[in-house]
Amino acid sequence: MKSEKKKIIFALSLVTQIGISAMVPIFLCMFIAIKLSERLGRDYIVLLGIGFGIAVSFRNIYVLTRRMYYKDYQREKKEQDYFRSLREAEPEEDDLDDIDDINDRRETSAGGDDPGEAGSR
Repeated sequence: MKSEKKKIIFALSLVTQIGISAMVPIFLCMFIAIKLSERLGRDYIVLLGIGFGIAVSFRNIYVLTRRMYYKDYQREKKEQDYFRSLREAEPEEDDLDDIDDINDRRETSAGGDDPGEAGSR
């Protein structure tokens, strides 16, 4: 119960942090661009300021979410490396003998007759 509550609180705090990290740069850049526009008499500076604020906001969101998913990424990378090493590793001679023993047991437990031969007799 407590762990579920912690997860909910963590999720809410993350959403709040992402929202603040997205809105503050946009409004700050817009405010600075409006002041520059009033002083210089150029209206297009406001659009540039808003565009820059949006770019900074996306960067902030990327950094926040990357940090959150970094542990999952590392775990997945370790699993992929492990499976890759299993595929590349050659089976040892003992393992091949065990496989042959299993196949021999299957053949003897099945009676040793080929099902196709029984119909041809």
